[in-house]
Amino acid sequence: VEDGTFEESAVNIEENSGKEPVNYVLPPGIDRVIDPSQPQVAELNEQSIVFRIHNLADGDARVAYKNADLDLRQYRKLRMFVHAEAIAGEMLQPNEITAFIRLGSDYQDNYFEYEVPLTITDPGAYDDDNDDDRLAVWPQQNTFEIDLEKLVDLRIERDIAANNDPV
Repeated sequence: VEDGTFEESAVNIEENSGKEPVNYVLPPGIDRVIDPSQPQVAELNEQSIVFRIHNLADGDARVAYKNADLDLRQYRKLRMFVHAEAIAGEMLQPNEITAFIRLGSDYQDNYFEYEVPLTITDPGAYDDDNDDDRLAVWPQQNTFEIDLEKLVDLRIERDIAANNDPV
């Protein structure tokens, strides 16, 4: 039994708008940012991280870590768009795979984990100027919408329960 392989790379609007089997389009509601450092009008190259996973055993997971020195308490919401497509020659069923995000300070008990079952995008050429096409590539069901204030409330509840628990 193979352990599965995991590759990490990037995909972007300028280089991958013609990619197959699903071309890169911007997520719904996202516009390219104008580069303020350029004297002429130039848009920044919007991009996403790609995880390419082969032969993953049922119930197994692969992860990529991003350590950031960022205090999330100053924000209200976190939104992350997720797209899923089958690797050429392979089939995926809806909800067969999930994506998860962990927010926290360590790998023991001090993190929150949020998981979403993924809807698979059908192969095709999608129009970046068409909102329906953007939604087909980046389905709402795959979007992480995390209310960060609720995570703070959960942490407080957990701490209160731990202090009231006679060990």
